[in-house]
Amino acid sequence: MNYIVIIIGFIIESFIMYHYVFSTLEKRFSKKLTLVIYIIAQIINSIKSLLLLNNLPLKAFTAQIYMILMVLLLTEGKLLHKLVVYTFYTISTLLAEITGTLIAKYVYGNDLDKYLEFSLECFIWQGTVYFFIFVYTTISLLLLKKRKISANTENFTFICLYMLLQSYIVFLFLVLAIKYGNTSSLTFFTLIFVMILSIIVAFFVYRETKLAAQKNAEAEFISKQTEIKDKHFLEIKEQFTDYRRLRHDFYNHIKIIDGLKDPEKLKEYINSMKLKFDKMDRMSYCNNLTLDALLSLKYSEALQKGIKASFEICNIEDIKITDFDLCSVISNLIDNGIEAAVKTQERSIALNLNKKMDRIIIVMKNASPEVSSDLNTTKSDKKNHGLGINEIKSIAGKYDGDAIFKYKNNEFISVVTMKYI
Repeated sequence: MNYIVIIIGFIIESFIMYHYVFSTLEKRFSKKLTLVIYIIAQIINSIKSLLLLNNLPLKAFTAQIYMILMVLLLTEGKLLHKLVVYTFYTISTLLAEITGTLIAKYVYGNDLDKYLEFSLECFIWQGTVYFFIFVYTTISLLLLKKRKISANTENFTFICLYMLLQSYIVFLFLVLAIKYGNTSSLTFFTLIFVMILSIIVAFFVYRETKLAAQKNAEAEFISKQTEIKDKHFLEIKEQFTDYRRLRHDFYNHIKIIDGLKDPEKLKEYINSMKLKFDKMDRMSYCNNLTLDALLSLKYSEALQKGIKASFEICNIEDIKITDFDLCSVISNLIDNGIEAAVKTQERSIALNLNKKMDRIIIVMKNASPEVSSDLNTTKSDKKNHGLGINEIKSIAGKYDGDAIFKYKNNEFISVVTMKYI
């Protein structure tokens, strides 16, 4: 009976762990191979746990080492992201163990001194623990997938390490309390209080550092915004000056063109005039001054690099997306587009922003050298299109949207959606 209870428990715990880890992190190998390796690792872990059945501290800490190795070896991604996943699983497990223990005492009326006995009564208690692990890990998954928890800042690294350290302190006291029979209610209430207090403190520290970073970024943006507008107005002034000059000299230009007999010189002269008129062709792209200034500068930048640029922007007066976020997305898209297009013969970029239902849809198309579908691992892709892709995805997620990138027929296509109401 004891071994049946242990085997059933391992199967349940393995399912929860697999679902949580691989719903959050990308698999390093194929799905089938990952599953095979995971099952073998779990069998080895089960044998290890049976051998250490009467040595709770060693069994508990080797289980943590196993979890760390599994996350590191079987998954891809940044080390910090893996640390976040591992930290929140550890917190979920500890909270579930303590919650289940308190329920066992006050709801089931179990004697906690029989904590280590693998009986049917103990399995009912352990089943409650597994239920709460599933609930807590599901909450963690929702927070991670909805980007409510982000590992993009250096401050978050220290916050995550703080939470992990606090978890290990609680974990150590929990193991020692059970090992030496200190299973009083006060012990478990103290542990759960420390655990929850640590999470609350970490949350407030994270929120305050995030707000501070956002305020600094917005202050810097306002400064740059003023600079961009000044440049934009100077550019408009220069365009009007050039336009007046060209209009004044229009008759002279016609006489010069009429007098040029050499086809090459004629073509060269016409092209130089076209460049001047193209520069003045579009002085306004939308009714948002900040975005209009940005697009004007990017258009000039593209023109200087010999890239044909096209910007189509719908009416965006009523959107609730901040200028900072909107300009960050569009600036990154255009910069990546110019970076790639300049390496092709086609040399073209096209940006289209439209509204559909409650969302704005930004589509960026640009000529591009061939790229891999995996933007995260290929060096050439990072160089061409990786500058700011994470930032674009982060901002899109902030407005309940998404960002999709794909390459097809010598063209790189970026589609960003954001809720604007």
